[in-house]
Amino acid sequence: MYFDEVSLYKAFLISKEISNLNHFQNYKLNDKYNLLVSKDYQTTEIKKASSSMYLLGYCFDIRDSSISTEDILYNLLESSNFHEELEYLNGRFVIIFVRGLKVYISTDAGGLKPVFYSKQSNLVSSHEYMIKTLDQRYFNLNIKVNKEYRKGFLDQTSFENVYKLSPNNELELGSLSTKRIFPLKNKGEATVDDIIIEMSRYIDEINRWLQNQSNKKFSLTGGIDSRVSLALAKPIVEEMDFFTYLRPLEHIVNKNRYDTYSTDEKIVREIVENLRISHHFFTIYKNENDRNYYRNIRKVVSSNHSYALSKYFKDDNQFKNALHIKSTIQSIGKTSFEERLYNKNDFNTLVDGTKRWAIKKLLDEDMETDLKKSVKEFMGRTDLTFNNIYDYHVLDLLFLESRLGNFQSIITQETDNTLEIFNYFNSRKLISMLLMPKLPDRHSDKLFFSLINQYWPMLNFFGINDEVNIYTKHQRLKEKITNEKLERLNTVKIKLTSNLKIEKNINTQQFIIQPKKIPIKSEAYYSITITNKSDLHKIINIKSVYNNTDGRGIFTLIFDNKEMDIVDAFRGDYTILKPNETKDIILNVNRDRKRNSWLEAATVILEM
Repeated sequence: MYFDEVSLYKAFLISKEISNLNHFQNYKLNDKYNLLVSKDYQTTEIKKASSSMYLLGYCFDIRDSSISTEDILYNLLESSNFHEELEYLNGRFVIIFVRGLKVYISTDAGGLKPVFYSKQSNLVSSHEYMIKTLDQRYFNLNIKVNKEYRKGFLDQTSFENVYKLSPNNELELGSLSTKRIFPLKNKGEATVDDIIIEMSRYIDEINRWLQNQSNKKFSLTGGIDSRVSLALAKPIVEEMDFFTYLRPLEHIVNKNRYDTYSTDEKIVREIVENLRISHHFFTIYKNENDRNYYRNIRKVVSSNHSYALSKYFKDDNQFKNALHIKSTIQSIGKTSFEERLYNKNDFNTLVDGTKRWAIKKLLDEDMETDLKKSVKEFMGRTDLTFNNIYDYHVLDLLFLESRLGNFQSIITQETDNTLEIFNYFNSRKLISMLLMPKLPDRHSDKLFFSLINQYWPMLNFFGINDEVNIYTKHQRLKEKITNEKLERLNTVKIKLTSNLKIEKNINTQQFIIQPKKIPIKSEAYYSITITNKSDLHKIINIKSVYNNTDGRGIFTLIFDNKEMDIVDAFRGDYTILKPNETKDIILNVNRDRKRNSWLEAATVILEM
């Protein structure tokens, strides 16, 4: 959608004075406020009596993913525990609740859909660029660059008096005041085993929701956050496409960074090769021919993570309208600050924590007063006191609100022109559970390793940000790997005519089929019947081992209503089996063959 002659995607604006924008749909919230939504942005509206509710984006209930968005909103509107019900919603959304003349705005748990607001003009928008432009041109306000701003620093933005709404806050539009909506109560402590038992029912429901989504793209890295998501996705892994984008190693000067990226690539390759998931690597280069694209996107988004990646996604049709499964939110379950900082839970701890993202100038000793002033103002804007955070540590809330709810949140704008974002743990209920283990267990990532062991133990074999494979230290897990591979092969049933024989190769995940004996006769019938015994779609790669063009025309394979020469099958071709579907593959013999060497030429490989 266009705004100020530039493209904006998944954009919205709430204003008293502005009631119309080209390419935007207008909703009248009440007698005071207008909601303008770009026409590419999914909007759900419900009304009842003098109240109404709008959801921009998508959401689902992790207790029951079959509930429609409309019913979720009606339940919220009628609930006496509105904010408690919000804790069970996953998705990427902005929710607007209108009750009479009052308008309240909040976001998903991680703030993956950014919301910005202006203290000068009372504008609320998805893009600070919209606020800056309208403040200048419509309200004739003097917009000043925020000299304190660094990405991820508190709730600040590039401009003074414009702030990023914290995902733990609800914004009341009239006063532009915030109310803290998370946490609402003590989370308590729990053992890792008990957490997983409670968490599992939500994970199962999330997978049920995901199973109904199309074009799922999973960005895979060598880190533990990505590994946890991969483990949870195991039941539906064959319905996903995986990718890893690489930075050009030759452009990385810093040796430590070079080693990190290089190691990450090796780990991912090892996972992909062993698990045989549908995956591809691609390297992101900045292209001089794309400078106009970079310039335009820099103008409207609040981050500069990778405009080249944004361009790559936009140019590749497979990512169009895809659901990008990311693994950022679960990082809150780690202890992301120095261990010593967790010993106290007070104002000075909060100040020390903010230094991680503050500009260098604020780190000088003589600037300590200014830094504390900024933190106090942040606490005021976000309704943060040490009396309303219950038993949560202020560093965890800071990480959620600044690192995830600000820095990671605004990155999502760069790909809004192509795809949507999803995270397994983007609900307040699951975030609270990630913070339940005792501090030593969080230091050691015990919950994460236990989740992997619960959902896909094989993944604990591979190094976490480390080239050394864990299976070299834990040989006892080898049997589990073999059993899982065998289990995967056994989800496909193979039935042969009596003149064929079969061999399983567990390591390569292949069925190797060939005639039992010579001669191979043209009048004989050689048939392979395959049945998918699972409740997931199966992709079978049908291959041969014979690529001698002199032998063309002797054997052909017939499947899916097409006939392919055995020589051409050397490159492989795919067939897809729906759950419980059966298909036949015919090895057609055009000329009798009597030498033993033709047994290999007539070999058919079915690769899972």
